[in-house]
Amino acid sequence: DVKLTAFENYELDDVNKAAKMYDSRLAGKLRTPKVPDGYLSSWAQYTLILDSREQRDAVQAALKEKGIPTMIYYPTRDSMPRPSCLWRRSSDMRSNS
Repeated sequence: DVKLTAFENYELDDVNKAAKMYDSRLAGKLRTPKVPDGYLSSWAQYTLILDSREQRDAVQAALKEKGIPTMIYYPTRDSMPRPSCLWRRSSDMRSNS
């Protein structure tokens, strides 16, 4: 509970601001993750959606040249988690009591 409260109070806004900056800079260049209006994400990672292995390899190489690390978390689109499990409105949370 302490960690979640600290994350909500000190980190959640910052990670969402960073994601919006990535969205802005990558607009029209790559497909980026979408968070529905009114929602926030904890951004465990910022996943770019690419059309092919060749495109992925080219993007990784370009980022590596600039000293930006990358990781392949989900080798194919089918192995990615369903979007509904990545974010929730606080009003959607239900108490078990």
